[in-house]
Amino acid sequence: MTRVYDSDPIDVLIADDHPIFRAGMRQLLAAESDLKVVAEAESAEETFALVRELEPRVVVLDAAMARADGNDITRRIAAEVPASRVLILVVNAVEECHQFALDSGASGCLSKLRADRELVEAIRSIAGGGLYFSALDTVPSGLAHGGGNGSGNGSGRGEPKPDEVLSDRERQVVILTASGYSSREIGSQLHISSKTVDTYRARSMDKLGFHHRWELVQYALRNGLLAAL
Repeated sequence: MTRVYDSDPIDVLIADDHPIFRAGMRQLLAAESDLKVVAEAESAEETFALVRELEPRVVVLDAAMARADGNDITRRIAAEVPASRVLILVVNAVEECHQFALDSGASGCLSKLRADRELVEAIRSIAGGGLYFSALDTVPSGLAHGGGNGSGNGSGRGEPKPDEVLSDRERQVVILTASGYSSREIGSQLHISSKTVDTYRARSMDKLGFHHRWELVQYALRNGLLAAL
C-alpha cells in the first residue's frame, strides 16, 4: 500500500483490551488535526489482522494484552508489515517497557501514566521515522551489562566503543537517533540535511554491524551515550 505521508494524516491503530482506555486515547488523538484513528482492536490476533489489512502508520499496542495472548505480535508486525511502526504501552513499569520494545523491534515505549502528556508526541516522533522512549531513572537491567536479544554486535561483548569507530558527527547522530529524534529533527539540530543524517546513521550502523535502529538504542544505553544529552 502506497501513501504520501507528507500530506496525509498519521493513521493510528489503537490496540488495548480496556475499552475505557481506548476511548480516552481516541478522544485525545481526535483533538489533533494531523492524527487519525483508523481502527481499534482488543486482542493480539485482531490487532495483527487489522494491521495487515490497513497498514496503519503507527500501532499503539498494550504490552500486557500482547503477552496475555501469548503471541509476539510486535515481532510479527515488524517482520510482515514493516510500514507500520509500533509504540508499546505499559501500566507503570517503564524499565520493562524499554526492554520489551528493544527485544521485539518496536519503535518506542510509553507508560500509560504518561499517555495524557506524551502520547501525541510519541506518535509523531515514531511516524516521522524516529524512536520514542519514556524517561528512565536507570538503565534497563541486562542492557547495562550487554543483555538483550539484538542482532549483530548487539550482545555488547567485544563490540567497538563509540570513540574507536565513530566520527564525532556519527556519534552525535547515533545519540540523537537513540534519544528518539527523527532525521528531520536531527538535521535541524546539527544544521545538516535529513538526507545527510540518514547517511551518517547508515554509515554508523554499518561500522557497528547493526541492521535496526533499536539496536542503536541498546548500544547507546550500554555505552552511556544518552548521559551526554
